[in-house]
Amino acid sequence: GRNPIRRALVVGAERLTRVTNWSDRNTCVLFGDGAGAAVLEWDESRPGIMSSFITNADDDTNALTCAFAIDAPIPFSADGVTPERVEDAALAHVDQELNIAELVEAGEPRQVLRMDGPKVFKFAAEAMTTAVHVALDRAGVSLDDVACIVPHQANERIIKYAAKKLGRPLDFFQLSIGHTGNTSAASLPMALSDAYADGRIKRGDKVVLVAFGGGFTSGAVLIEA
Repeated sequence: GRNPIRRALVVGAERLTRVTNWSDRNTCVLFGDGAGAAVLEWDESRPGIMSSFITNADDDTNALTCAFAIDAPIPFSADGVTPERVEDAALAHVDQELNIAELVEAGEPRQVLRMDGPKVFKFAAEAMTTAVHVALDRAGVSLDDVACIVPHQANERIIKYAAKKLGRPLDFFQLSIGHTGNTSAASLPMALSDAYADGRIKRGDKVVLVAFGGGFTSGAVLIEA
């Protein structure tokens, strides 16, 4: 048989400033750049990942989108360089699908994050609590056995809502968003690093990692540190 994988490096990295519309305060004050990573090592004597869960609920109203076209202005450049706008038939179709044709025609960048905050909040708040419950149930573990929850750092209000629904104080959750912003896929490994650095996670602790994202996707992992 094949040799088992003994170690895995899991990396999340984002450069969201590249796809942020700096004239849109609904999004530009929220997102940041970042990178985080974790090393997993196989150990026959310890459980490690105890359960996982991932699911998708279609974002059929385009509440969180980013058109795929490299034409957004580059932020923070000294000479203000702006790439030439990309035009082709496929992009015209995307513009219609995302209902941004008029905005693009008026000169707004195409490949930028666009978000309907209330709709994303409603999805994320429910999805986070559901994912935590499913991951715990699959492992037969109670929330009382968990040392802390490390959530995707998208919005502190979403985490507060999840804390209320789960019946736990806010300090049960690792909060890093205040100094990182929302770094999307990087936010969870970055918050996990903060939790270790702060001494919140010790060997043998059970910890839930939970996240959500565009699509709409959501999921959780229960680990024993």
